[in-house]
Amino acid sequence: MNSPKSNGLSWALPTTGFVLLLSVAYFWMHGKSSNAPPVKVSTSTAEASAQGKAHQPTTQTPRSSAPALAAKPNVLPDGMVSIPARFQLPGVSVAKSGVNSKDWLAQFPADQQAKISAFNKRHFGLYQVNSREQVAWMAENGYPIPEDVIAAEKLSDADLRELAKQGNDKAGFMLRERTLDAIRSKLDEYHAQGRTDADFWSGDPMAAQISADELATTDLLNKSHSPYKGYVKAFGNGRQENQLAKDIDAIAGLEWALRLGDFRAAQFLNAYVQGNSNLEALVMVANEVSGDASTDSVLMKTTGCQNAGTAPGLFIPGDFAPVE
Repeated sequence: MNSPKSNGLSWALPTTGFVLLLSVAYFWMHGKSSNAPPVKVSTSTAEASAQGKAHQPTTQTPRSSAPALAAKPNVLPDGMVSIPARFQLPGVSVAKSGVNSKDWLAQFPADQQAKISAFNKRHFGLYQVNSREQVAWMAENGYPIPEDVIAAEKLSDADLRELAKQGNDKAGFMLRERTLDAIRSKLDEYHAQGRTDADFWSGDPMAAQISADELATTDLLNKSHSPYKGYVKAFGNGRQENQLAKDIDAIAGLEWALRLGDFRAAQFLNAYVQGNSNLEALVMVANEVSGDASTDSVLMKTTGCQNAGTAPGLFIPGDFAPVE
């Protein structure tokens, strides 16, 4: 784990992180049949996503959406999995699968295994699975699978950018991660020369294209239904300079993936924060906030999408002006 050692909260959370997150996943999965009070995490995010699909413009290329809870991802008779056309990189329409990460990785040549393992590590254990069906689900939801990691080496940023413009969320995700690496590298270079972030953004030849890519990424993350966008956010912690900012990005991103249906993220998050009571506290806070937000989002549906807690169109006077 790359997080700092705890500064010592007066109360410890030795194992609550994992138990809590499993509880979150359970209630999301079983919210409709649960007798628990209809607050916090009892609403199924998959159901909410399904309801939201009806409002998507029909003139746009449909983006990734999680399959219904009852749907079983398709694994081909030979153990391969299909990749939807909208998520295909050139030359990659089917992919290997495995019953766990070791079985999955062993099917690739040694030189490719090293690259795949590095990608997996930077994404908090993304390729840890417990069935071929999980691999199929990842493929169906726009996750970069090992074959994509290898294929992307032959693609330029311009290639990925063009695919993303055509509605390929996966290409957009992979371009975003390349961009994050490029930004971090460039800023480190500027800092070593005694220059600032502002110097880079105002004068570097790369800045204009990176700024345009940043805007495209914002649009992608807003519109895509793929849970992988949570991992993209978590991956962004590598861009941060201080450890707290890194931890916040990692926790927020993995929480996002979890909320969108990738319940494996609960285990990845637990591994990241384990033994650090400060980070476990951050997870507790994140769960509370996201649970309250889920409750409010349901209420908003009953008030014509007005913000919960306000009459239509009414907000506190003064907006965000300072108070005394």
